[in-house]
Amino acid sequence: VHQRGARAAAGAALVDGREPAHFAAGHLRGAINVAIDGRFAEQVGQVVPVGTPIVLVGDPATAAEARTRLARIGFDDVVGQLAEPLAAMAARPDVVERSSRLNVHELATARHLDAKPVIVDVRNPGEVEMTGTIHGALTIPLAQLDARRTELDPAAPTAVVCAGGGRSPSAASLLSARGFTDVSDLLGGMNAWIDAGLPATQVAPATTG
Repeated sequence: VHQRGARAAAGAALVDGREPAHFAAGHLRGAINVAIDGRFAEQVGQVVPVGTPIVLVGDPATAAEARTRLARIGFDDVVGQLAEPLAAMAARPDVVERSSRLNVHELATARHLDAKPVIVDVRNPGEVEMTGTIHGALTIPLAQLDARRTELDPAAPTAVVCAGGGRSPSAASLLSARGFTDVSDLLGGMNAWIDAGLPATQVAPATTG
């Protein structure tokens, strides 16, 4: 890792910009997955507090773009770049983890198990009101997830859902980085759930007093 100093990197957020499938196959413990080809800066801003030093993980060819996009939202403290994550993981297999990903049928089946997962819907309120959510899901927008993670049991199986599968890997990896031991994200999100004909519970619009 190229960095400006060990002290800065020690307190940095490890942001892995690879595709979720590659991240799930193997990543460094504590890394948060925000794909560079998605809404990268916006999602980093939702899962990493502004002012936190960042070490980027992934293709060095995209590092300059990532830095520019982060700087536009106030993240101007990128302290390092891990350009060869596969080599780093091969050298340190003791700090490599895999992520669990579920398709809609696997999640539907898991909901009927004794150890059924806690489902966390990380979409924004307007999205949830429009399409409904999975019965029993807790609705916590991605930008609030880190602050509200104390509402969840880090030892309980947890499944994270978003609209189309773009935000849930970031949410799941954030929870894993915070010590949650059994976290999965839903492939295809609520769009895939609804397309499969699975039931959704309608949520009443929020009211203002």
